[in-house]
Amino acid sequence: MHRIAYCVPCFLALATTAASAQPQSVYGQAADTENHQGLFVRVTPGIAGNAAVANVDGNDLTLSGGGGRLGIAVGYSVRPRLIIGGELLGHAVLGPELESKGTVTTTDEDVVWGVSYLGAAINYYLPNNLYLSGSIGTLMMSLETDTQMAETELGFGMKLGAGYEWFVSRDVGLGVGLEVLGGSVDDGGTRWSVATVGLAFSATYN
Repeated sequence: MHRIAYCVPCFLALATTAASAQPQSVYGQAADTENHQGLFVRVTPGIAGNAAVANVDGNDLTLSGGGGRLGIAVGYSVRPRLIIGGELLGHAVLGPELESKGTVTTTDEDVVWGVSYLGAAINYYLPNNLYLSGSIGTLMMSLETDTQMAETELGFGMKLGAGYEWFVSRDVGLGVGLEVLGGSVDDGGTRWSVATVGLAFSATYN
């Protein structure tokens, strides 16, 4: 396993990313806002902007780029509209930009920068089906090519989100939301600060 900071020169050589107050059900009747009970499963594909900054040998190094993201959350309602559970989230950027000493280099698309997150989460639905979420957990960053793989140690992360869902059946909702993830990880003595902002499309069973 290699340190990410030490692999950067190799990667550089490869260079040449509301609703009404009373939601309506698909049957034309007022949706039951107390229906958020029992098992909770949410899948959130989407897109995100990502950035990570570190100081390597006295020089600031920045990784950045846009890419895809995919999350899944599983939990159970401890009271109507209040869900406790866990979530797993992954971001992938193909061909991230690397900035060092004022020079920005775009790597080839066989360079994949990943950000992975696992956290304990709380999710709350307002009566109008707007939801708020928050979680804390562990964060990890990786860089890989066809021939190399580098990962940081596990670090600390925190995620906040908000969105809105429309009922498509009694127990299923589709929606859209905004999620912000931040944290820091250690890479063999080099500290990376990581931040992502994502647009998520949600499919929820609850």
